[in-house]
Amino acid sequence: MKLTVLSDNLTQRNDLITEHGLSYYIESGDKKILFDTGQSGSFIQNAEKLGVDLKDVDYLILSHGHFDHAGGISDFLELNKKAVFILKSEAMLDKFSYKKYIGMPRGIRLPMERMLILDSYLKISRQIYVLGEIHVYHPSQTHFDHFFTRRGKNIVPDTFNDELFLVLLSEESLGIVTACSHHGITNIIGTAKNKFRRPVKSVIGGFHLKDSNSETVIEVAEYLKQEKTEQIITGHCTGFDNYLMLKKTCNNICYGYCGQNYPIKIHQKTLKNENSNTFTQ
Repeated sequence: MKLTVLSDNLTQRNDLITEHGLSYYIESGDKKILFDTGQSGSFIQNAEKLGVDLKDVDYLILSHGHFDHAGGISDFLELNKKAVFILKSEAMLDKFSYKKYIGMPRGIRLPMERMLILDSYLKISRQIYVLGEIHVYHPSQTHFDHFFTRRGKNIVPDTFNDELFLVLLSEESLGIVTACSHHGITNIIGTAKNKFRRPVKSVIGGFHLKDSNSETVIEVAEYLKQEKTEQIITGHCTGFDNYLMLKKTCNNICYGYCGQNYPIKIHQKTLKNENSNTFTQ
């Protein structure tokens, strides 16, 4: 399994475009996944420079309905004519930060014939699951403040029922790929562990700590250390200063700069027949 960062706030290369956005390209067996599309179509130009052919992607998966993850959807769907588009229905609702609109691009035309609306979870191969039901074990770790959504005629607090994440499975461990972790990275890890009954060896994604106090960041760092997470790659909404704070406790953490690629560490035996065409919900 391999993950390539196509879009992030930061890069170490001067030939790639950065923005406040996130997009990951994941290869696992014969499955190719695009996880989020950043704020714009810049991830496409970055993919070309990184040797990634987005026309081969099998699944576009949207982590939640914010502009910095959904901004490039139209550009991708114009380029790729075959990918199944997986999302939760709540991702299509209007989204706000205070009174500022931060949802999907207004006027976006979504191809209903290519869309698969996720319920609680989806199995797209023996090794890849999409989880859209996140349990809150640590309420203090959620990041719902100042976010709102429209339901009918009402603007109500957003509890991110649209948020989903990926679980990559082996017989002995699992890896997690998340985006903004509005439910809290500790709750996402707890959800995956309790469902699959395996230790978490790899965690990749944004932890939404950029506005958090040092106590919250330290709690996350101690949790990751206690879980003995061997590979931690973060970025985007974690905040670089908080990444450095996490690193004081978790010396195996690294920042996922735009343009970097990583083998995903889920250890020992892979599941049998991992390349089967299982597609169930």
